[in-house]
Amino acid sequence: MLSIFILLALVAFAGWRLLGSAPLTFLATIASGANLNQSNDRINGLVLGIDRRTLLTSSQHGLLTDTIMLVSYDIKSKSLAVVSLPRDLWVPYSDLPPNLTNASGKINSVYATCLNTVLKPACLKNYGSSAEYTAKTLEKILGLPIHYYAVIGFDSFVRMVDILGGVDIEVRNGFDDYMYPIPGLEDVLPEENRYEHLHFEPGWQHFNGQTALKFARSRKALGPEGSDFARSTRQQQVVAALKSKALSLETLTSPDRLKSLYSEFSDALETNVSLGEALEIAKIFSQVSFTNYYVMNGSSPDDPQLLYDIIDENLYDGQYVLVPKAGDYSALQDFFAHIFEE
Repeated sequence: MLSIFILLALVAFAGWRLLGSAPLTFLATIASGANLNQSNDRINGLVLGIDRRTLLTSSQHGLLTDTIMLVSYDIKSKSLAVVSLPRDLWVPYSDLPPNLTNASGKINSVYATCLNTVLKPACLKNYGSSAEYTAKTLEKILGLPIHYYAVIGFDSFVRMVDILGGVDIEVRNGFDDYMYPIPGLEDVLPEENRYEHLHFEPGWQHFNGQTALKFARSRKALGPEGSDFARSTRQQQVVAALKSKALSLETLTSPDRLKSLYSEFSDALETNVSLGEALEIAKIFSQVSFTNYYVMNGSSPDDPQLLYDIIDENLYDGQYVLVPKAGDYSALQDFFAHIFEE
């Protein structure tokens, strides 16, 4: 989902083109830079992916974040770290007095908490938005400031890929998923009508937006592609393909494509990144010397092994959750504090 920040830069570029700025003026703006927020020579961003296509029931009171990524840039080494946080991680919520204090839950429901009818006024008063509330909640458990956030719905992601003309991705392992959920049919009976069958052949494929989303989101594939690690790897493939297409000369020199991007996404992204900051972020991406990816799910090869999974009907409301091995978040905070050290 690094593509969200790339999209921000593209939308900024499109805006400048539509406003009539000459290419030299645009390049000069990037060169001059904006004063990006930072702490200890690091810039941290939170990326949230949300399925806005289907409203959840009133008991769930909102939209769950299906993708949660922390992106951290080290200014001195020009290195980037991307950490995928598991949606089942159990976390303490930031308080929303007087109705929510000392509460806990899965990390993927933090954003939705602020959309609850009872809690929303306190959330807006104290945090301003669901995204800001989510960022502040994560700051406490990760032990580092989150300077920027960006939230994108999967419907917007689909349209972004289609506007760019699709993406080319190598399917490294073909797979079948017989339980991919169909939006809007979550509660229909019989239960088998809630799902569609996905089939991907190995080799290079050209995906439109819907197919790219399904490739990235599939969680119930048969065999090794059904693991969280495989899913995260596929998401990284989609990000790389989208980045390549978005920053291609074909896109940057197409007024129609840029106009469509600007029209579609100037109001679709929920973010605290300004126009000038988006341009500077684009400059940063062009200078990144190294990117390290981490998937925290308790089992994948690149997992720092700070979490473990648990299912106990007497704990955590009987849900499947991931919790820190240390018993608190100190080891997690230490990992993020030293993520750029070898």
